[in-house]
Amino acid sequence: MLLYKTVISSFVAAVLLVLSIAVASESPEPNETKTDVKSYSPGDVKDVNNFPVNGLPPLAYSSKKYTFHFELVSFFQAWNRCRAMGKRLASIENYQDHMAYREAVCKY
Repeated sequence: MLLYKTVISSFVAAVLLVLSIAVASESPEPNETKTDVKSYSPGDVKDVNNFPVNGLPPLAYSSKKYTFHFELVSFFQAWNRCRAMGKRLASIENYQDHMAYREAVCKY
């Protein structure tokens, strides 16, 4: 009998909690608030592109120029060295890049 009373009282408490949340969520919302909307026209785009998001140099597609170092370092050390020079760590993305790399480096 005690277990039955505990279950019933817990159920009633849960129903009251749900009803109080439902009543609170039905409160009227305030009148429309005005938010500022900034349009990024071509004149404004330069401001967006110059914003440093993650500290990396801006992504620009230019001719591929590589700097080779012949020291044995870990990936993170190489990545940090490239960032310190304002460059990005190279990645070989296709077969042509791989062949160009082999031609340039294999002779050393």
